[in-house]
Amino acid sequence: LEEQLIPGATQLNGGLNEAVEGSNQLTAATQSLNERTPELVKGINQLAQGGSSLNNGLSKLTEGSGQLVDGVSQLQAGSSSFGSGLEKYAFGVSQVGEGASKLANGANQLDANSAALNEGSSALVKGTEQLAGNLPTLSNGVIQLADGAGKINEGSSALAEGSGKLGEGISSLQDGTVELSEKLSDGAKEISENKTTDDNYSMIAEPTQVKEQKSSDVPNYGHALAPYVLSLGLFVGAIAFNMGFPTGLPSTRPTSGVAWWFSKFTVLFIQATLSALVLDAIMIWGMDLQVENMGQFIGVSILTSLTFMFIVTFLTVGFGNPGRLLAMIFLVLQLGASGGMFPVELTNNFFSHVHPFIPMTYSVMGFRQAMSTSLGADALTASIVFLTGCIIVFNLLLLLTMVIKKRKAHNIEMNA
Repeated sequence: LEEQLIPGATQLNGGLNEAVEGSNQLTAATQSLNERTPELVKGINQLAQGGSSLNNGLSKLTEGSGQLVDGVSQLQAGSSSFGSGLEKYAFGVSQVGEGASKLANGANQLDANSAALNEGSSALVKGTEQLAGNLPTLSNGVIQLADGAGKINEGSSALAEGSGKLGEGISSLQDGTVELSEKLSDGAKEISENKTTDDNYSMIAEPTQVKEQKSSDVPNYGHALAPYVLSLGLFVGAIAFNMGFPTGLPSTRPTSGVAWWFSKFTVLFIQATLSALVLDAIMIWGMDLQVENMGQFIGVSILTSLTFMFIVTFLTVGFGNPGRLLAMIFLVLQLGASGGMFPVELTNNFFSHVHPFIPMTYSVMGFRQAMSTSLGADALTASIVFLTGCIIVFNLLLLLTMVIKKRKAHNIEMNA
């Protein structure tokens, strides 16, 4: 008893006293926290009340934020005291455990040496064992409580920092609100100083006025379609003439390819010119076609007729019946890509790309300029240049074809 039980009981008593002291400190820290909590609640209430009016309550909101920061600082200090008390409480609990263990050992020895004392101390042994068995759970709970106190401390620091930033933001918002109010007042003053009249209102309501000016006169849709129909008729006339007249056969035995070409050239030139003049007479006097510039109209019609005539003749002389088929295909291509029926912008990409490279495009353009003078002199010049170039190029090709054919015929005669 003197060597083990009594010293163990003394240590147990001392550990219990330290545990009580730690519990008192924990209670004091909790009371301090509870006492500081109303101040924190008061600061929050002041912050909420101060937000009811933006212009009048910003200063109160800033003051409440300062009180919130002070309350959070006090909360942080109380949390630190709370954590310190928990540490002392945990230390006392561990000492209680050590004393209980020693007490259990002494009781076991006492039980072994004294049967009379065994019965009386059995209840004490069981209670001490239960206390010793539950001490780890109690110790873990105390550790968790200490960790929670540390997290509360960290959250309090973050809350204090956020409250400071909130105060700075509120101050910036107050400055911006004052500046916005001043700018709006200045703008309202400037608007009130402006003197407007009915002319100003009319200018804002109708800033532009549309003025219509008639540049040319096209009586009806038939006049608008006439350039397309004239070009079509001249091309069909060239095909019909090459089908009925033997352009690919010489009337007499030519002395050379150049002589053969010249004999056909004169006939084709006269035929194309007469066809153009007859068609113009029918359109002007027979169908009452309105033309602004008669000279330009006749010139474009003759150039168009000559161009189509020499194109078809080259295909016929060079390729025979397949050449006549190629002439028909070329006619269909021009009908879709010339822009005579519909604007070329409304056609597909293929016709849009082919449009600038076909003769009928420029014949339609030249007829339109001669009839209405609405496209400008550049359109007429482009038409004359392109059609004249086609006449020259296809005459050269026709000449080359006849020269080659004359040489082949001559070689056949020599070989025969």
